[in-house]
Amino acid sequence: MQHITSLAAAPREPLCLAFGSFDGLHAGHRAVLARLLARPGHPTLLLSFSGSPAPFFYTEAEKALLLRDSGLGTLLSLPAAEMEALGAEAFARDILAGALHARRVVIGADMRFGREGLGAAALAAFGKQYGFSVETVPTVKMHGLPVSKEAIRQAAAAGDYAAMLALLGRPYLLAGQVVHGKAAGHKHGLPTANLSLTPGKLLPPYGVYATLAHLEAGTYWGVTNIGLRPSDDDIPLPTVETLLLDFQGDIYGQPLALEVCMYIRGIRKFQGGLDEVRKQVDQDSLQVRAYMESHPSLARSLAPGKK
Repeated sequence: MQHITSLAAAPREPLCLAFGSFDGLHAGHRAVLARLLARPGHPTLLLSFSGSPAPFFYTEAEKALLLRDSGLGTLLSLPAAEMEALGAEAFARDILAGALHARRVVIGADMRFGREGLGAAALAAFGKQYGFSVETVPTVKMHGLPVSKEAIRQAAAAGDYAAMLALLGRPYLLAGQVVHGKAAGHKHGLPTANLSLTPGKLLPPYGVYATLAHLEAGTYWGVTNIGLRPSDDDIPLPTVETLLLDFQGDIYGQPLALEVCMYIRGIRKFQGGLDEVRKQVDQDSLQVRAYMESHPSLARSLAPGKK
């Protein structure tokens, strides 16, 4: 799959495509993607609206990682503000039919497009006029409620990572670079990898998690603390710190992609000193190992460099 960020780089041939924010790439988005890829024919493209000022789950780079082995031909990331400012007919005529040579467009049933916020019926009418067909995928529901970004945000706000995981349909992804932190882990003899965070990115409920950590050197199991560090400081800024199991090495500045697999426990302040911290970390590590060993089918294909 290629990831591009301009219309000029788009394939110059008839395409099957879908469009939208695809933030979270949740179960509803994956139903649209599955329909897009289900029928052989023209090359496939996903037009992703990027850079919305609202808090988001995935950066465009994270979407590219998640879609890399999906079978999609091209991920095209364009500014949401520019796409949403276009009139609905101009978007259908100039972007879908004109610049992207759409022949088949797949959408979710609740999709809205253009500054008028038109829906599926309007897009189908424009399609007849400008030469592309429209397929509508029914809204995916879970427990009788639509799967949506807002539902995922509510699950996160409620501290329910299991519900968040179910709505997403796969472990949540956090990707960035390993950066220098406050070296709190080194102080306890437990060096951790601190992940850079893109401003505006939404986090899972604060807590300690079992994670798969994808590095250039390979994939490792991890114990990841997401949130505050009450045992080390009182600064109200969340961090993402991972203790990599069975790994030693200098990885500062390297890309790191974390798949957040299972919630282990909440964050708490340790009053018993270094021995209490190490005892808890040993217990957390045992839980991570037990979980990973019982889930051997977990995806290991996201490593950003060599396998």
